[in-house]
Amino acid sequence: GILNATTSSNVTNFDTVISIYRGDCGNLECVGRNDDTGYSTASAMAWYAEEGVDYYIRVFGHDGQTGDFRLGIISFE
Repeated sequence: GILNATTSSNVTNFDTVISIYRGDCGNLECVGRNDDTGYSTASAMAWYAEEGVDYYIRVFGHDGQTGDFRLGIISFE
């Protein structure tokens, strides 16, 4: 089904970027990336997740920013 990862939260206090990868650690494939949703500094990325496939989510700061974040995952069946 469709999964959506987002850093939109009152906990997130810096400009985030989300990247989604699939595969194994020695051979990761980028599924997609998002830097900012609309006028927000939060990021969100939706993708079609295949059953039995491992996905890795990387959250990092735009231009090296750091801080606290909350990562939410929503499933749309």
